[in-house]
Order: sequence, then C-alpha cells, then structure tokens
Amino acid sequence: LILGYIESDIKQGANLLTCGDHLGRKSYYIKPTIFIANTLTQLGLN
Repeated sequence: LILGYIESDIKQGANLLTCGDHLGRKSYYIKPTIFIANTLTQLGLN
C-alpha cells in the first residue's frame, strides 16, 4: 500500500531523494522516504 503511494508520486513527477523501500525481506517497515516536488499535486496532495 505505502509503496503504491511512493510509485504514484514518482509517476506524477516528484523526485525521490532517498529510497522508499522495505527494510529487509519480511519487514513492514519502510525506510525513510524524502521527495523533492515542485507542486503539491506531484505528491498527491491536490
């Protein structure tokens, strides 16, 4: 679910500064994720 949001933001033009990926194979924890976006729309916040 969370990775879907990350992928969606990237498709809308936001740049991923740090990796938003799972920590380990069986973990539900997502590594810290930082985006650079020019607009709120690029982060799905419209």
